[in-house]
Amino acid sequence: MKKKKRLLLTFDQELYLVAIIKRGSDNRPTLAEKHAAEKATEKLIECNQPLVERIVSTYLSNLTEKARVQPDTATQLIDAGTKGIRKALTHYNPTSGYKFSTYATWWIRQEMIRYSVHAGWLNPNTAMSNDKFFNDKPQRIIEALSDREKRVIEERMGLTGNKPKPRKEVCEMFAITEERLLCLEEKAKYLLSK
Repeated sequence: MKKKKRLLLTFDQELYLVAIIKRGSDNRPTLAEKHAAEKATEKLIECNQPLVERIVSTYLSNLTEKARVQPDTATQLIDAGTKGIRKALTHYNPTSGYKFSTYATWWIRQEMIRYSVHAGWLNPNTAMSNDKFFNDKPQRIIEALSDREKRVIEERMGLTGNKPKPRKEVCEMFAITEERLLCLEEKAKYLLSK
């Protein structure tokens, strides 16, 4: 049996699908808009599965032996990555200028880390900072930020060896709005995907 080839979407195709999804999640979408949004969501997920699979492949090579010996580890991580795509859809801003797949990469990785922590494969306090998969990337993010932005992202992501802090706590700590923190996170996500 021949494997069905999945096509990568162009930026314009992603924007088109995201627009349909957003219309379908408005306050009062019609039944047709809801149906179209569901189809567009499935299409976006299907077209981004190769991205999830590539990330899982890289991630698996860096997981502990305990995780790698389980036969369904890859499937579980692919499911977590797909959940990350769905989360990215709820937060994606099509006017940001970034492709959805670029933006979704961070969310895919986050869900894989969450799953790995939950499964006992990673220590929750050091999952981001000590995992080989992310070792060079947070450093690259930090180098591109101002001193204040660095401190905010370090606290939010737990890059200083501490547990990642909730948005509300970080906002209070640095006297910034959640909107500003979301902008900084989006900037860090973009830098992470480079």
